[in-house]
Amino acid sequence: MKKFFGHLTQYFYFYSIVVSGVIILALFGSMKVKNYVESVTGVEAGFEAMEDESETTEITETGNVVETTEAAPEENVVTTTNEEFVAEQDLEETSPEIDGEVVAEETDTISDAVESENAETVAETEAPAVDGENADLTEGEMAGTEPAANGVEYIYYDPIAVNSKYYSDPGCIALTSTYDYTTVEDDYFNDACFIGDSRMMGIFDYANLRQADFYCNNGYCTYLWSKEKPVNHQNSGKKVVLDDALSNKTYGKIYIMIGLNDCGYGNIDNFSERLSAMLDMIKEKQPDAIIFLMANLHMSQSKSDGDAVYNNVDLNAHNVAVAAFADGDKIFYLDFNPEFTDENGYLRSEETFDGVHLYADGYVRCAEFLKEHGVVK
Repeated sequence: MKKFFGHLTQYFYFYSIVVSGVIILALFGSMKVKNYVESVTGVEAGFEAMEDESETTEITETGNVVETTEAAPEENVVTTTNEEFVAEQDLEETSPEIDGEVVAEETDTISDAVESENAETVAETEAPAVDGENADLTEGEMAGTEPAANGVEYIYYDPIAVNSKYYSDPGCIALTSTYDYTTVEDDYFNDACFIGDSRMMGIFDYANLRQADFYCNNGYCTYLWSKEKPVNHQNSGKKVVLDDALSNKTYGKIYIMIGLNDCGYGNIDNFSERLSAMLDMIKEKQPDAIIFLMANLHMSQSKSDGDAVYNNVDLNAHNVAVAAFADGDKIFYLDFNPEFTDENGYLRSEETFDGVHLYADGYVRCAEFLKEHGVVK
């Protein structure tokens, strides 16, 4: 009996070991399967996560592109608005002339509320041709030319309607003062000074007349002069007040090309009053000088037709106002537009890089025009 129980104990011990081993193997196998399943599931989840991340990134990038695309024009609009409509800006920001070189190009308005509305006016029709020498150049019907007491002849035509309270089509074109001009050499300009805006700067840069003094910069106009804003003396690079500069040196000839930038400062009457005051100042400080009033250069068709304020109708109105100050004796009006404009009075595309300013060769030809219109007494 004792022996039987001894064998039974051995068998039980043996089977316990076997069963325990089976259980251990089963548990080990279950863990391996679980790990394998988890590993596979984890990889798949990883791919799904990568795909989700990729989609998120793509959407985010697309969103950034859209935001950037939309933001740029808004920023430009703000800049343009500031440049064109904020009153009393620095001189560097006051030119509508593509300082736009505009790039400026850039326009100015004065602080008066009435005049600041100028930028919102819209012309009802296209600008008429304003090339001043031939009677068949305008869209309106010409009425021929009539000489005036001041030596300036005008071409008359039927004016077009313009929706603006700041200027109107004058119905005429002023021509160069009639006079027995003398062709002169470079030394004629030794005692000359030139006053104006960026187009006058072009003459300084390219016409080889630097024996004369040039008082001009981008955007200069009678309004800035009336506010005693400084102007650049191009020869020295210094900023000066024009009145002071004309008090310190005697000149025999004074050339003025001004008015383009005045288009953004009130109406034609305002401009005439300021120009009259400027001429009074010049005659007081330079009583013996001959004054040449140079016409404002016209714009290209695309430039003129695209702006309700700065266009050839408005420029022509300013030019007619300028010509009114000529007297045929000591003040002369010079119009070189026919040298550069087409049969419709627009600045020819081959003459300009921006619709407003001439190429270098054009300024050389401006100087040649001036040499052909010397006044010697």
